[in-house]
Amino acid sequence: MISEKEKIILNVLLKSNTPLTIKELAKLSKIKERTLYREIKNLDVFLKNNNLELLKNKSKYSIEGDKSVIDSSILDIPIEQAYSQDTRINLILCTLLLSKETSIKELSEKLFISYNTVATVINTTEQILKDYKIILTRKKGQGITLEGLTVDKKILLLSILCNEINDEEFFYIINNINYYSANPFIKFIDVHFIREIFLQNKEISVFTTYTDSSIKKILIAINITLLIDYDTKLSDSQISSNTEQKNIQELIDILSYHNKIFTTDYFKNYMTNILKTCKLIEQVTYVNDKYSYTLIFKVHTLIKNISKKSNIDFSKDVNLANGLIAHIESAIKRYQLKLVEENNDLQAFVLKNYNELYLLVKSELLNIFDEINFDSTELSYIVIHFASSYEQIYRENFVRALVVCSSGIGSSKILGSLIRKNIPEIKNIEYSTPLKLNEDIKKNYDIIISTIKLADNIDYILIPTILQEKDVDNIRKKLLSTRSFKKHTYTGYDKEYTDLLEIDTIINNTTILKDIKNTEDTYEILNLALSFLPKQDKENIIDKLIERHKKSSIVIPETNMALFHTLDNSLIEPHIIICPLKNPINMINALDNNELVTHLFIMISPDKRTFTDLLGQISIAILEDRGLKYTIESNNINFIKTKLELIMTKYLLIQNIN
Repeated sequence: MISEKEKIILNVLLKSNTPLTIKELAKLSKIKERTLYREIKNLDVFLKNNNLELLKNKSKYSIEGDKSVIDSSILDIPIEQAYSQDTRINLILCTLLLSKETSIKELSEKLFISYNTVATVINTTEQILKDYKIILTRKKGQGITLEGLTVDKKILLLSILCNEINDEEFFYIINNINYYSANPFIKFIDVHFIREIFLQNKEISVFTTYTDSSIKKILIAINITLLIDYDTKLSDSQISSNTEQKNIQELIDILSYHNKIFTTDYFKNYMTNILKTCKLIEQVTYVNDKYSYTLIFKVHTLIKNISKKSNIDFSKDVNLANGLIAHIESAIKRYQLKLVEENNDLQAFVLKNYNELYLLVKSELLNIFDEINFDSTELSYIVIHFASSYEQIYRENFVRALVVCSSGIGSSKILGSLIRKNIPEIKNIEYSTPLKLNEDIKKNYDIIISTIKLADNIDYILIPTILQEKDVDNIRKKLLSTRSFKKHTYTGYDKEYTDLLEIDTIINNTTILKDIKNTEDTYEILNLALSFLPKQDKENIIDKLIERHKKSSIVIPETNMALFHTLDNSLIEPHIIICPLKNPINMINALDNNELVTHLFIMISPDKRTFTDLLGQISIAILEDRGLKYTIESNNINFIKTKLELIMTKYLLIQNIN
């Protein structure tokens, strides 16, 4: 017997003209690499039983022998078995969108899915189609048809294909003529046409302006124009920018050259809509094509603002930002694709339990993400992220009690023991006396419990030394009131950690110098960049920087950046100064090749290990992290600071783990 996954792997290997690595097999088969290793061992047994050999040469796999001996029925992979329920739904949707008229029987035969399964799935697809204002109609003797605007059909088809064909797989197929993919959605696009359009015109602005994800969307959108006819009625027109008009005209010229399309208002309007969403994705997805520091910056701003207004330091939850980034990125894509989810139960729960937080998050989202109109369900999900974080912070850090008695030795310890036993959510108990109270109270406890009467201006609860049931109830009620979002003083990052203080120092001393006059004299630029230093110190440091450059090139290959750096103990704190050059300078890079330098990246610091270790990580990132390069090129100081802080914080986390 041969499993469904083995059949898929067998198909990929047989239809490929070249040996494939595990990574390539994973792309083409949509099977995880770890699973592939296991399935390949099983496939090897099957092939040996058929007098075939699975060869592995330099980590690449191929099949050798008389392949005609393989039973052809083994290669007919039933989609119903090989793919998930969601995949089958999307396959049926794609087929419906590309068919003027069809039937359940025809869909079943075309997609190798049982008649009953298609009939069941059709009911599910109806609701999806309604979300896109498309109506599925069943007519006796005529089968199934879709009614609605063509532009809505195109948007849904584009959404499905972009989600089902990931970026890596798409560009692998486009760049490799000899390919075979087990992804059933590849058959809905004309790979040869897309490859020809893209590879022959890679240098045009539309293919250099946007991220890989956006380019994939543009190419698939063009392909869809050839698959689905235009409406006779124009959809709502969009005002396009000069750049968008230029990009669309480039596409029209290319397509006209290939005799694929005429210059029409329909195509211009359609592609304007597509480029609008691509531009938005470019702005809010990460700079490395998966993530954008625009989004990171906005999420961190959201957390910071809500922390200040709620008096709760949400930055203490290291997982909150990552969770919000992932969710908000998906929410923005759903917004762009007009996918709407209604979850009234979730909203009711949030409004009942976190009404104040809901209003606060809503207000800040409108301010920070002003280009996105988050619906009530998306808003509720985002509030849940903050609410979960709050509950975690409350449990781990906030439930702190101060127990006060006359001496702080006897009765307070007895009371503390009883509190722990009867109110387990109070995990942190500290003790004080009237003499120390004024100082201790500054530590911002959640609840102050005293066995003696305290001053009227102190918020506390008075109870006897021996805790009774009514006292437990009173303490619990008091605790509930302390869970107000106005209770705790926001203190920002925990400054007990010296390393975090060093990061703050570096970030605070990071600047960008944009007003550099047209000059190619590096000494003059350095002199301007370090003008904040005393004259003698400045001259000594510039001499060190220039001398360092003379010894060996400080131009990092393929970054368009010169990294000037030195240590000098006349400095009290480190400084990073970024100098974008109006006129790029031609310099020799570390590989002895000419490179056009667009930015000088200057790092100066006292010889202090905590500083030098952190700055060293930035140097490594300039060499290895393409995202940092893009961030620096943006010349946006807020994005740059956010990225540098992430690099240094990640380094500290790894050091702490190790």
